[in-house]
Amino acid sequence: DAIKRVFLDNHSNYDPKSPQMRKALAPLLGDGLFVSDGDLWRRRRAMVAPAIAAAQLPNFAPLMVACAEDTRQRWEGLEAGAVVDVLAEMAVLTARIIGRTVFGDGISEAEAARVVRGFSDYQAVVEQMDLFAMLGGPDWLTSRRPSRRASAAAGEVQAMVDLILARAGRDKADMRLATSLLAAAAAVE
Repeated sequence: DAIKRVFLDNHSNYDPKSPQMRKALAPLLGDGLFVSDGDLWRRRRAMVAPAIAAAQLPNFAPLMVACAEDTRQRWEGLEAGAVVDVLAEMAVLTARIIGRTVFGDGISEAEAARVVRGFSDYQAVVEQMDLFAMLGGPDWLTSRRPSRRASAAAGEVQAMVDLILARAGRDKADMRLATSLLAAAAAVE
């Protein structure tokens, strides 16, 4: 009940996105669920709810476990005393799980690492502090384009996602969650 209250019923109390956050995330993530708030977020969340319902977890759990197992096996192959950057490893594992769950089995460790690197590069250079936006300035004053480095990093992530989509799109059954999300969107239209 508490989780439902925080994440669904009272979402706006716990996770309002500031204008700066939306401005920083939109070039990378587009204008989707992760960037929206309020009524728009509720409509979008309702649209994807069937595809990400708890009842769907058994369909995705084997992929998640397989990704974790791949990481464990790779770590076991390291020399004794090898240093492991756990933060970076968990980011790649997360990207691989998301990629395989959404788009199918073909997401490699290298592709997941490339997506993570693109996100990290983007976060390192995107302007996250905008004094005018923070003070409630008008959009025309606060709407600056992202830097070239931020645009390049976002382009790297988007190119990787496009590559994965093109490959996965050849076999719609392999796209798993993406197929469910597209079906949910079509049902609303």
